[in-house]
Amino acid sequence: MILVVVLWLTKIDITTYVKIVSPFGQVLVAMLKMIVIPVIFLSLIDGAASVPTKEFGKVKTLLDIIDVAIYNLTKYESFSRSNIYHG
Repeated sequence: MILVVVLWLTKIDITTYVKIVSPFGQVLVAMLKMIVIPVIFLSLIDGAASVPTKEFGKVKTLLDIIDVAIYNLTKYESFSRSNIYHG
């Protein structure tokens, strides 16, 4: 924030800097999308697959689906941490 105020007060032109740095930011956002979207999609599929067949018809709200997805994400996160720190 301080850098923005200093640049605004000194009226330094940063358009060349923005043109140089902008593609790196676009690549970063694309890489994050490549990671986040499949994780969410696969966690929803895994959550739906983990529900017993008799109870699958009872999942009626979007909140139930989100709850199962969050449960699966936290389950896998704790599993990977237990493998890393298995001292």
